[in-house]
Amino acid sequence: MNGIEKITAQIQKDVQSEIDALLKQAQEESAAIQADYKAKAAALQQDILAKGQQAAEERIERQTRAAELEARKLLLQTKQEKIDDSFRRAHKKLLALKGEERINLNARLIAFGSRSGKETIFMNDDDLESIGPQVIAKANKLVKGASFTLSEKPRDISGGLIISAGDVEVNCAYDTILRIMRDELAGDVAKVLFS
Repeated sequence: MNGIEKITAQIQKDVQSEIDALLKQAQEESAAIQADYKAKAAALQQDILAKGQQAAEERIERQTRAAELEARKLLLQTKQEKIDDSFRRAHKKLLALKGEERINLNARLIAFGSRSGKETIFMNDDDLESIGPQVIAKANKLVKGASFTLSEKPRDISGGLIISAGDVEVNCAYDTILRIMRDELAGDVAKVLFS
C-alpha cells in the first residue's frame, strides 16, 4: 500500500468513526426524545384518566342527588295523598253518622259556633227533615238561654249546618270544617300514618 492509499484509508476510517459517533449520538438523542415523549404521553394519559374519573364521579353524584330529590318528592306526594285520603274518609264517616250521634254532633257545632244563642240554623234537605228539630232542641239545652230557630229553607251542603245571624254566617258544613282543620292537623295525621 502506498502513501496515498494509506492516507485515503485513514481518512475513510476517520470519516467512518465520525459517522459512527454521529449515528450513535443521533440514536441516543432519538432514544432520549422517545423516552421523553413516552413519559409525557403517560403523564397526559394519567391526567386524562384522572379528569375522566373525576367527571364520572361528579356526574354520578349529580345523578344520585337528582334521584334522591325525586324520591323525596314522590314520598312527599304519596304522604300528601294518604293525608288527603284520611280526610276524605273522615268526611265520609261524618256523613255516615245516623240518629243520636248525628244529632249530638250538629248540636255541639251550633253551641260552638253560636255567638248570641239567637241564630237561625240552616241544614241540607235530608237533615232538615230527619233530625232538624231534634238538633235545635238539643242545641237550645246545651247553650244556656238560647233560642235557636231552624230555617225551613235547605242549603246546598253535604252535611253539617250553617249558623246565620243576619248578614253574618258561620259555615259549619263538615267539608268546610275538615278543610280548615286539615292545615292544623296534617302534621299530627302524618305522625299517626307514617310513624
